[in-house]
Amino acid sequence: MARRVGSLVVAALLLGGCGSHEPGADPSDQRGPSPPTAASASTHMCPRTRSTPLDADLPARLAAGLGAISPVKGTLVQDENVTLTPLEAPTLGGWQVIDVLVRLPLHPQRFYAALCDDGTALVLTASPESFSEMTRSAEVLVDDASGATDLAVLYLDVTRDFDWWSYRIDSVSDIGWVMTAEAEEQRTTLQNKYASLIHAPRAEPSAAGWTVTAWTVYGLTLVRHTMSITSAGAVHDSQDVVETNIPVPASL
Repeated sequence: MARRVGSLVVAALLLGGCGSHEPGADPSDQRGPSPPTAASASTHMCPRTRSTPLDADLPARLAAGLGAISPVKGTLVQDENVTLTPLEAPTLGGWQVIDVLVRLPLHPQRFYAALCDDGTALVLTASPESFSEMTRSAEVLVDDASGATDLAVLYLDVTRDFDWWSYRIDSVSDIGWVMTAEAEEQRTTLQNKYASLIHAPRAEPSAAGWTVTAWTVYGLTLVRHTMSITSAGAVHDSQDVVETNIPVPASL
């Protein structure tokens, strides 16, 4: 049975700049963005078997699931300095989406993972294909604009790459400007130019289902996203870099 996406509430933190890639990391951790693939007979179906998403054995289950696909990340989630923050995404059936932050002294690590109730894990950071696998497995059904917007927000938050400081913005005032006298003129020009253009993600009906427009800052660039969302929860993100070398910090 398809699980409807009506109002998917995403409580994702907007802290960025914590690199998810490191020397010696698994090749699977280095996958860049790519369009979602079509559903297939081999799609893993995630059973809903657990009564609460905040169970005490979450760290051990996540470590085991990630260890099967990424030993590096499986080890990271067992570090004493790890913080695991499940996102509120109840429409994903038996899946949990988890924000993993490891506060290592010299090189903090951050990534998003998905964990099925049966122990199967996926790395979502920089992996749109894993996000697509999760939504297919959860049999997501998007049937209104609110659901399409919420799915797009979740996608942007959890599939972003942490090679650079990146975050989603709802208005020009959300941009973390460099507040120096040297940058003041450029900052003011950009604020005036985009004050009426940048807005919170919103969906409009389309032939494929829904089109969601959203905005992000990635490193020193300002990016506009035009996202196609199908009723089955497939997401295709078309990115347009509209400004480069904007006066913002590239990392924390």
